[in-house]
Amino acid sequence: FQLRLRISLGPGKLTLIPRVRNTDSRPFSFTFAIRNYLSVSDI
Repeated sequence: FQLRLRISLGPGKLTLIPRVRNTDSRPFSFTFAIRNYLSVSDI
């Protein structure tokens, strides 16, 4: 599989866009989670 994560910083925001692509001929299952463990006061 291929995972791409686009990360963008803008005024007052953080944007995360994940994209998963199956590069095999067989199907697969997956789970994806984004968790924020850091407190950043400037965003």
